[in-house]
Amino acid sequence: MQYGLIGGFVKFAFSKTCYDYIEKTLPSIDMSSYSKRVSQTYKAIVRRTPGIGSMKDNMFVMTMYAGAFVIALYKEAEGKLDGETFAGLVRAAAHCPLMVKAKQGKSAFTEKEIANRTKQAK
Repeated sequence: MQYGLIGGFVKFAFSKTCYDYIEKTLPSIDMSSYSKRVSQTYKAIVRRTPGIGSMKDNMFVMTMYAGAFVIALYKEAEGKLDGETFAGLVRAAAHCPLMVKAKQGKSAFTEKEIANRTKQAK
């Protein structure tokens, strides 16, 4: 995959929520250094991950970028994120303001959404 616009957007969308959560749950982490390491690791993960097509053609593209960001957060915590804290981080990321706004008032069960998922599954 390429870091580009989508990679930067995903980092922007999740950063504040994720860093706030980590700062609250793991106050011993130096956030300035941590965020720089996460950014470098995230970019490296994205660049070495094979692409799976465009966002228009594959609904999992955004998920892969978000997953790469969460993996970078976990890796750079250097063993300080236990299972429960990591699960909380994933929940926080899933409910970040941009994610909530993007899905607000939308249904995954409209004819258009079902047709889109069926097309992408093929």
